Amino acid sequence: MNFKSHILTFDDRIPMHNDFVELCNCGQFNYSPRNSSAYHTITTELTDEYFWLYSNYGRQNPRPEHVVNTIDGSSHENLRSAEEIEPTSQLFVLYIFASGILYISDSDMKAFVSNLLKEKLGLNSAIIKHLFVDKDEFVRQLRTVDRIRFASRERNLFSGVNSISSALRDNYHMEEPETFSICANYKAAITRSIKNTIDWLTHQQVEGNLQDLVIIGKDDQDIEQVFNSNAFTRRIEVFVTTNSQGLYDASEVKNKLIEKLGRQNA
Repeated sequence: MNFKSHILTFDDRIPMHNDFVELCNCGQFNYSPRNSSAYHTITTELTDEYFWLYSNYGRQNPRPEHVVNTIDGSSHENLRSAEEIEPTSQLFVLYIFASGILYISDSDMKAFVSNLLKEKLGLNSAIIKHLFVDKDEFVRQLRTVDRIRFASRERNLFSGVNSISSALRDNYHMEEPETFSICANYKAAITRSIKNTIDWLTHQQVEGNLQDLVIIGKDDQDIEQVFNSNAFTRRIEVFVTTNSQGLYDASEVKNKLIEKLGRQNA
């Protein structure tokens, strides 16, 4: 089973733990999207580290009039009513708070996840964005850079003489912070200077001077694109097997995905 990495935003901001409390207080619930014959049984889990969503779902149609016995080839009437479904499909979603990365087992269901979160949480928007993990591929797609966010690691970039850290210490008698975070907003076209800045930032991240580097911009179709240094890969493969009914065990999927992510970030 493959999970793809995405960026999730609520009303143009990064979601945090408290955003999901109301949804998870519902326990297990049923949900049917508007203008769809699909019917979902949703299970959620919320911890300090992650938000987990599992959907077991099916559709009213197609519903053939007859079913076929695979042993003898005989055909008989399909006894499933028009109001019933067979929940044979599964969707798994994991959102990690520390990285701000959303993992989905079926990227074709992004719109469903967005609409579900928007409706259940009363949001103006819940948007799942494409995530780049290769800097050069990301830059090739960009027309403009809108926002750059990063933090210095262990005082490296903001320490020293005449630094922000020393100013806080000398002028305001404050301890030097362990990290500094910066979010710079732009509306800048991609130029050689901007590319050099991105190169420098990614180099500093590789050298260990930066953490949590996120760059956001727009492509030629004005679609927002995201580069996130916390994502080691866009695709995460998890090895799980189905049971006798041909379904995955949701707890096993979740645990193996979290274990895989933990090994990648170790």
